[in-house]
Amino acid sequence: MESRGEPTEVANYWNVDPTQYEYSMTLVGMLHNDGQNATSASHELGAFAGNELRGSVQAIYVEPLNAHLFFLTVFANASGEQLAFKLYNNATGQVQELAENMYFAANLQEGAIEDPKPFTLKTSGLPEVDVSTYLEVKPNPFHRSTTILFSSTQAQDLHISITDVAGRIVFRQKIAAAAGVNKFRWEAGDLQSGVYFVRMETPEGTAVKKVVKE
Repeated sequence: MESRGEPTEVANYWNVDPTQYEYSMTLVGMLHNDGQNATSASHELGAFAGNELRGSVQAIYVEPLNAHLFFLTVFANASGEQLAFKLYNNATGQVQELAENMYFAANLQEGAIEDPKPFTLKTSGLPEVDVSTYLEVKPNPFHRSTTILFSSTQAQDLHISITDVAGRIVFRQKIAAAAGVNKFRWEAGDLQSGVYFVRMETPEGTAVKKVVKE
C-alpha cells in the first residue's frame, strides 16, 4: 500500500512552469464513474486553457479514505479563462478528455478531501451541445438587463444558470422551452460589474456563453 502523500516513481506526463504565471487556484478532485471514486495510482490530471497546460498532478493515496485523489494547482495571469481537463493513465499511456469545464479565479479553492470535485470521462459524461444549438446574449456587454436567445430541438424543460468568474451561481431558473428559438430576459439589476457565464443545460448537453456587465 502506498504511503499517504508520497510521490510515485513515475515522472509526470505533463509539466508546467509556475514562474510564468501570476495567479493560482487549487482544487481537490477525483475521477467519478458510476457513483464511485475511480481514481487510481496510475492517473494524472491535467488542466488546460485552450492547448496550453496550466497545471498537472498525479493521484495521491489518502489513507483515511482508502482512496486516491488529485490535489491540483492551476496557474494563470488573469481570472475568467475557461479550463478544460484531461486524464493520463501511465499504465496504458492513454490520454482522455474529461467532460467538465470551469473558469479560473485567482485564489479559488474548489473541492475538499471530504467533498472532492468529480470529473467524468467525456465519453461517459454529458456531451457538448452540437453546433446546431444556438445560444446568444444581446446586448453584450450590457448594463442592467439583457436577453438570452437560445434554441431547443423540441418542447422540453431546460435550465439557465449564470455564474461569476469564481464559479458562484448568481441566477438559476428552470425554463419550459418551445421547439425552435426562445427568448429569456435576464434582469441583472444591481449585480456588480464584471464577467459572467451563461450556461444552458438541456437533456442533449450544455452550452456556455461569456457575458460582461458594465
